[in-house]
Amino acid sequence: MKTVSRILLAILTLVVLIVSCSRNGSETESDEKNASETVIESGFNNLTVDEYKALVNSHEIVLVDFFATWCGPCKEMEPHMKALKEHYGNDVKVVKIDVDRNVEIAKELRITGMPTLKGYVNGTEEHHSMGGLNLAQLSKIVDDLKDKQG
Repeated sequence: MKTVSRILLAILTLVVLIVSCSRNGSETESDEKNASETVIESGFNNLTVDEYKALVNSHEIVLVDFFATWCGPCKEMEPHMKALKEHYGNDVKVVKIDVDRNVEIAKELRITGMPTLKGYVNGTEEHHSMGGLNLAQLSKIVDDLKDKQG
């Protein structure tokens, strides 16, 4: 089953790359942002610790991408995060949190570099990594979280 999932993810990656490369530049930045928000939850501003806890407890598996709009590796990871969400659908909640709009929560969680990825199973942090990741690496993280889910 994992082999089939990985083959499907590889195909999705190719499709995302082909679509990304074939864009003619006619999409505006706000169109891209709106498309992203339909797939990945974002737009959080000034989260409190309690709101963050509620967020990571709102689904069995939650993957949180702490990013900054000026961060190159964060931008490179965006299509992989979209493909990941499309592949796993409702099995995983994917959330993007802008550290510049959520300074207090970034400080509280000691987010010191971007992108930082945190994975939660039933509200418990089970994964923490820093730096850009490709789709295969992200898929492995989600598979590991699903294994810990039981």
